Amino acid sequence: MVDLCSEKSRVEKALRATLQESVDAGVPEIVAAISSSKGIPLSSSTNCAEIETSKDIDINNVFGIGSITKVFVAVVIFQLIEERKLTLSTRLGDILPPDILDGIANAADATIDILLNHTSGVESWEDDPIWIAEGRGMRSTYFEGFEKPGEGPVTSRYHWATEIFIKDAGICPAFTRPSGFLINASASNLSVEWTAGGIVSSAPDLLKSIIALRDGRLASPSFLEVMKTWRT
Repeated sequence: MVDLCSEKSRVEKALRATLQESVDAGVPEIVAAISSSKGIPLSSSTNCAEIETSKDIDINNVFGIGSITKVFVAVVIFQLIEERKLTLSTRLGDILPPDILDGIANAADATIDILLNHTSGVESWEDDPIWIAEGRGMRSTYFEGFEKPGEGPVTSRYHWATEIFIKDAGICPAFTRPSGFLINASASNLSVEWTAGGIVSSAPDLLKSIIALRDGRLASPSFLEVMKTWRT
């Protein structure tokens, strides 16, 4: 018979060791939460959350969860299907007005099914040059300087491309001086990512949601199997 307390202690020790490896490699902050098949939820965090104040990170700190947001979107869609408000074969053209779909190739005929498995043929807006240069909410940005600037003579032949970089990529015409400081990017506005990656959550809350999905409390088991099916 497995001693759950002993098992939890072993897993927690391994988790902390793994987190510390990331910190030793240079990660400024990290938090994790896991749950075993035996129902042993545990979480751990290390290092600091606020670089400027060195405030210790808390397990309930929230972070942008990126593309995990798409899982939540899929769950809501399957809930709407269970409520018979949508089907997997519902076309966008059947539920959205033409003025929204006009100019978006393949959108009107795209079904919920192929939208969810990313085979609709609707072009990614992330590849739009306007989005690349302006969609992040900044007119210009800069690269961190990770190396000491060169002290020798610099060729002049590169100057012709400077304006192109600034105009097309939104790159600032200068670099910051290399230092030991990290840039605090927590003020980034994730709302532009919306259903693709706009959710913020804590690790424990995210774990609770995934467990609820696994246990059939957010969508029926049959729909969960559809969500887990890999399609090519």
